[in-house]
Amino acid sequence: MRRVFVLLLTVIILLGTFYAAFVGRSLQAGAGGGQRAALFAAGRPTVTPSPLPLQATPTATPWCVIRSGMDGGRVNLRACGSVSCPVLAVLTEGDALEVIQPGVWVTVRTPDGLTGYVYVRYCQEGK
Repeated sequence: MRRVFVLLLTVIILLGTFYAAFVGRSLQAGAGGGQRAALFAAGRPTVTPSPLPLQATPTATPWCVIRSGMDGGRVNLRACGSVSCPVLAVLTEGDALEVIQPGVWVTVRTPDGLTGYVYVRYCQEGK
């Protein structure tokens, strides 16, 4: 019986020594400089929240209003940006067109959905 008691007491002493040597030191180091937090955080993944997606700010659609040109206020809507391109439609003064791409030859869309080119000189901003 005495032998069991001595063995149990030895185990308790060894556990106490181990605790004081390893666990106690890490607790003391953590209290002073944050080393304990670094020790335990090293094994954990860092979670960084992703930013919320930005909401698109609605912008006004640019419009081109046909202004007076030659031939009694008529302007040609062309298939490409050149006077040598085929005429898709004849526009009249005051027609409003949606601007798709600005430029020397403005890419526009008619209310009917026809897409073509108008020379910038005949295109006035507005609706």
